[in-house]
Amino acid sequence: MITVEDKIRTFSKYVYEKELKIKEDVLSETKARLDRIVEEKQKEILEKCSTLETKQKKKIELEAQKKISQAKLKARDEVFEVKNMMMEDLISLVNGELRSFTESSEYEEWLIRLLDSNFTGDHDWTKVYLVLKDLENYAGRLNLKYPKVDFLEMDNSNIGGAVLESSKGTEKKDLSLKTRLDESHNEIGLLLQESWEKGDQ
Repeated sequence: MITVEDKIRTFSKYVYEKELKIKEDVLSETKARLDRIVEEKQKEILEKCSTLETKQKKKIELEAQKKISQAKLKARDEVFEVKNMMMEDLISLVNGELRSFTESSEYEEWLIRLLDSNFTGDHDWTKVYLVLKDLENYAGRLNLKYPKVDFLEMDNSNIGGAVLESSKGTEKKDLSLKTRLDESHNEIGLLLQESWEKGDQ
């Protein structure tokens, strides 16, 4: 049976791959442009060197290497900036998709299953934190299902999901969508790195 988590994972992968293709093209074009700039600088400087006296050639070559190094450093910085922008764009995209998910009918089912699966065993959860929208929509139903639990508001930056806390406050479990997004940063970074490495080959 395909779970909502599977759907989220499959959809997120589709979004990653689609956006990666777009970002790969941008990165490829940027790198090609910067490589041309470096090549043009090299040609320009070497042409100037060939017209100078031998006694000045060494000095000019050193200056040429300095300018080439500066051009390469600038190119590297621009590529790094493009990579950071790509990473931020993908994270922002996934954030938006998660927020859209919280507005769907599947989200309520997922949230209830999430809580049900964590109210088993020996855990003494007495407080559950939800974003305001979820409190307004589901608190009544959840209070009936878990009458000994206090349902409290957490910051809306958590997007959705829940944070569970034990009666003495000694145990806490963060099941918020924001935490899942934060944890996915590494996965997104790895996907981008693989894409960049392929582009460099």
